[in-house]
Amino acid sequence: NELEALCTTENNERTHEGQEEYESLFSFPVVVKTPLGFSTTDVFICSTFAEAAAALNQICGVASSENDTPRPGPDGRAVQEVILEEYIDGTEFAINLMVLSSEMVVTDIWKYHKNKQARYNMAEICDPTDPVMKYVVQYAKAVAEAVGILCGAAHVEVKARKKHNAEGTNILAYRDPVMIEVGARLSGGRKASMTQSVVKDWNPFSNLILSHCGEDTVERPISFKPQAFVRHLFLPIEQSGLVQSIDIDTTNVTTLHSMIFLVKVGDIVTETSDITSCAGFVWLIGEEDAVKQDTERIFSSFVIYVLPLS
Repeated sequence: NELEALCTTENNERTHEGQEEYESLFSFPVVVKTPLGFSTTDVFICSTFAEAAAALNQICGVASSENDTPRPGPDGRAVQEVILEEYIDGTEFAINLMVLSSEMVVTDIWKYHKNKQARYNMAEICDPTDPVMKYVVQYAKAVAEAVGILCGAAHVEVKARKKHNAEGTNILAYRDPVMIEVGARLSGGRKASMTQSVVKDWNPFSNLILSHCGEDTVERPISFKPQAFVRHLFLPIEQSGLVQSIDIDTTNVTTLHSMIFLVKVGDIVTETSDITSCAGFVWLIGEEDAVKQDTERIFSSFVIYVLPLS
C-alpha cells in the first residue's frame, strides 16, 4: 500500500524521509478506514502519522508475529487496501429519502452526537421541514439523484456547519454540507421504524416496495414533520474484559420505547470503538424535554462492570 511504500525501504525499514513525504501529502487529522466495513467498524480518526500507520496495520490484519494469523476484515474477507479520507468537520447528519411518485422526498433526518473519542453517543430525529435544514435537504436530494437512485430508498450521511445569529444564541441554518457516504437503502438502527412511529400516515416499508414496483404511493403523509421527539442512545463499554454485571434503571423513564443489549454477563468484550461493540441501545419517544430528562436517567443509571483479563 501507498503508506508503507512511502515510509519503508527495500529491507522493510521505516524511514524519516518516507514519513515526511507522507505527512506532506495529507493534513491531519485523516480518516483511515476499511473498504469492507459496516456500522463504523475499522474506521479510525488519526491525528498523527503513527496513529495512521497503526490503523493501517490493524485494518489490513497485519500479524504481530510469524505464528499469528492475520485477522480478516469486518465482512470476513482479507483486506488488501485501505481508504484514506480527509476529515470533515461539523455536525453529522443521516438523511433518509424515498422516491415517491417519481419525486425524491426527504422522509427523516437524524443528528448524531459523539463524545471526545469520536464514538457515537446518541442520535436524535430532526424536522426535515425546519428552515434550518434547508441546505442539508437540498444537498441530500442532489446527492441521491446524482448517483442515479431512481426508485426505492436513499440514505445519505453528511457533515454540515452551524450558522448562528449575531448573538450566537440560535442556529439559523446548517450550511456547507459535505457527503460522507450514500447508499440505496433504508437506514439502520431502527430509524425507519421510529420515524413510522412519529410521522402520521407514513409506512417506509410498504412504500419502499411500491417505489421499487414503479407504483404511485398510497400512503404519502401531508407532512414529514415528526409529531414527537425521538432519541437513539448508544450504551458504551469502557474497558475490555469479562462482563460481571449489567445494571440499568428504567423505572422512571416514561419515554422508553424499546431497548436491547448486545452483551450479557459472562461475555468477553472489548472497549467500545464502533457501533457493533456497544453494550446495547435504548430508544426514547415523547416530548423533547421529557426525552432529554430520560436520556440523563438512562446514562446515569447504566453501569456495566467488566473485569479486566490479564
